[in-house]
Amino acid sequence: MVNKLGILKYITLFVCILLYVNDVAAQMYNKYYMEIGGFGGGSFTLGDVNNKPFTNMAPSFGGFIKYKFNGHWELKLEGAGGSSGIGIVNNEYQSAGFGSASAIAEFNFYNFGGGIYEQSPSNVTPYIFWGLGMVVFNGGATMQMPFGLGVKFKIGRRFNIGAYWSMQKLMTDKFDKVNNPFNLNKGFWVNSDWNSTTAIYLSFDFWRICAKCQNYSFYRSRNAKNQYRQ
Repeated sequence: MVNKLGILKYITLFVCILLYVNDVAAQMYNKYYMEIGGFGGGSFTLGDVNNKPFTNMAPSFGGFIKYKFNGHWELKLEGAGGSSGIGIVNNEYQSAGFGSASAIAEFNFYNFGGGIYEQSPSNVTPYIFWGLGMVVFNGGATMQMPFGLGVKFKIGRRFNIGAYWSMQKLMTDKFDKVNNPFNLNKGFWVNSDWNSTTAIYLSFDFWRICAKCQNYSFYRSRNAKNQYRQ
């Protein structure tokens, strides 16, 4: 089980790093089509055993690769694994070992990593995401629908750092090892378990957008502004 005080220390350190690197990443850099990275954090389960968020957290980790359509829209293929804390079952603390694969769309509220010639460029942005995937757990498998929110920063020419909180809606009631013990007639949103993850990630950009493509964006943006002024 992850120590809550330890998690608080890591969060505090992460915030301090972000405050420092925000000034370092004040200028705009080259743009890239792709991004690859890894993440680590803690996961917990909401279901028949536990109904309190951020309790019984257990370590989880994973990696991802993204394609960046532009500064607002990104498509991520993510693999994750580890443990999700359940709570006390049959007088023992239990966790669910899992492995998952998902396709996730991300929307950045600001034009993340945009050039100075683009509209609303920023090296920091909040973002939301949603997707669809599969998860294997305790000898079983089911579909999942991940969604959540986070914040990301550029910390150099090709590096990014971020933090996020996700909820994975699972299409099963067996993830927490207890299957509706009171035989309740529950609806879709409460008849199956949830897996939730809070994580920090570090990533690296690659496949640089050619200079001609970026110059075309510059001229297109400048011409659009001139036409608007006329």
